Amino acid sequence: MKEARVILPLSGNNNKLLDLVHAKLEQDLCKTFGGCTRTLGQGCWQGDKQNYREEVYIYDVAMLDSTANNMLLDNIAHYAKVAGKQEAVYVRHACGEVIIS
Repeated sequence: MKEARVILPLSGNNNKLLDLVHAKLEQDLCKTFGGCTRTLGQGCWQGDKQNYREEVYIYDVAMLDSTANNMLLDNIAHYAKVAGKQEAVYVRHACGEVIIS
């Protein structure tokens, strides 16, 4: 097995907590891959005119490196992105490939 990762901000762009989105993300990761580890962190990125920083939850998952598992992870992350009304979500596949979509 290898480690994969999803990173999602604690709050949406409207500054409201994404508690329900995080609960669903955690539930889906546990159901699909048997468990996950959630860690509090900080993310930062360069915007058009300034740097941004926000608190995030980092979800690590142990899974076999396969196309099928990567697709499952992508689908779970996509749901979190849409439900959380995010412009992008960080996903790292078990092979190490990073997708910010």
